[in-house]
Amino acid sequence: MATRYDSLTMKAIYDAYAPRLKDGSVDPRTLYVGPFIDGIVDYVGEFMEIAFPGSPVSSRRQQMKKVLADVGATADRASHYVIRELQLNMTRKDWATKGQAAPTVMLNDRVRDEEPGELINSPVLVRDPETGETGVMSRVKDSEHEYVPFVPKIREDKRYGLHYMLTGDQVEFVFKTRRGQLMVLRFVLKPLSGGSSLVTPETQLDARRW
Repeated sequence: MATRYDSLTMKAIYDAYAPRLKDGSVDPRTLYVGPFIDGIVDYVGEFMEIAFPGSPVSSRRQQMKKVLADVGATADRASHYVIRELQLNMTRKDWATKGQAAPTVMLNDRVRDEEPGELINSPVLVRDPETGETGVMSRVKDSEHEYVPFVPKIREDKRYGLHYMLTGDQVEFVFKTRRGQLMVLRFVLKPLSGGSSLVTPETQLDARRW
């Protein structure tokens, strides 16, 4: 996982913000909870290879941020040299309303500038001198040595829930190569242990803006 945060902080985010069923248990479809870009890059590796061939996995977050800067840009305005006129779409079954299918949402550079799932408070890793265990804490205001248990606060997307990802979420990249070839890569997300989420695209749906 390409996240910037340590495993203890990610677990705290997961425990606080994972989608839950009516009985309070975590939705078993949950694949990831946290910063949107950190999560999505692990499931769309084939797209990343086209946009940044041969680049290391560790740089994918910064690469995706660069790609998102070009969403909707024409060939003349795009800063990325491999792909042009990028459109990034996402849909989730849970977005369906009674009598209507789930909408397809066109994501834009807001997911970079106002990233869903990003922490807006700061954790501190503190080692207990007695037990030797490391915990994730928050520093007490105006104190250098007092800490309290960390309660994460993230940029929660209450409209679409883009601070988490579910099995079955659909992500679609529509773009032109530098030679003008139109390409559509469609992903239906599943656990990373299950292999690639890439599927053969069937149709392009009407999309609304995030």
